[in-house]
Amino acid sequence: MQNNNSTKKVWIIITLLIIVAGMVFLGVFGLGQSPDYKKSYEVRVSVDQNVNGSGEIVKDAAEKFFSDKGIKIASYATQSMDDGATLVYKIAEKADTDFSTEELKVAVQNALQAKEETKNLVAKVDGVYETEVTAYKEVFGVSLALGIAAVIAFVYLLLVEKPVAAFSAVLGAIVSALLFISVTSIARIPAYPTFTASLAFAFTLALVFSTVIVNRFREVMKISGNEKLTIAEVAAKGVKQSVARVIFVAVAVLAAAIPFAASCSLGLAFFALQIVVADVVAIFASLFWTAFFWSAMKKKK
Repeated sequence: MQNNNSTKKVWIIITLLIIVAGMVFLGVFGLGQSPDYKKSYEVRVSVDQNVNGSGEIVKDAAEKFFSDKGIKIASYATQSMDDGATLVYKIAEKADTDFSTEELKVAVQNALQAKEETKNLVAKVDGVYETEVTAYKEVFGVSLALGIAAVIAFVYLLLVEKPVAAFSAVLGAIVSALLFISVTSIARIPAYPTFTASLAFAFTLALVFSTVIVNRFREVMKISGNEKLTIAEVAAKGVKQSVARVIFVAVAVLAAAIPFAASCSLGLAFFALQIVVADVVAIFASLFWTAFFWSAMKKKK
């Protein structure tokens, strides 16, 4: 029993350290942003015909120019057609836009003229444009759906479970949300534009898991022969019986969410990593902290 209490204290300390460190990182550095979400600067480099590998020549020449100038490119996209090819480069820092677009055009044109097959093609460079991408509409829809699910789970807890169980589940979900924010901040995982949806997911998933677990506590207490069990023993039995189903659901969610997120644009690709973090913290918070809060409140009752 003493060894079990020592283990609990270790997990409590680890959790609190992660949350405190995460809040410090959040306060000092803020949340990370994926390259295609935050404010950036675009440069468009194009060639009038997409023949004889002209698109690749333009790409190589432009990237050599940026590299020689020490300019960091956040991302780029290619638009290829028979009547030309356009490369859109995104530059994250304003300081990196201090270069001559005419000089870039000359570098690309020289690269085209260096080959017999492309020497008559014409390169073009558009000026530097400031852009700011707003959050995806899908993110709002996902966040709204998860919010509704959380409300439904909370109403269920209030109507079906006793106050101790309901508050334990909610507190476990809150710890899950805090851990998600902290881990995201410490690991510098790009947060936007999917942070709200991922945070809602971490809270809602933990709330659902916690609801299952506190329900299991009630079932364990009803079983004949368990009347003499202490509150801590009831919690331990309930958690043990819930581990398999909680992990199974978590893995099933990952199996569905990660391929979807990874197949989307760069910003949503980071969504897959956020979902993994949310899944892990939801499992831990529901299995450990919900049981901890339930036991503590039951003992005081």
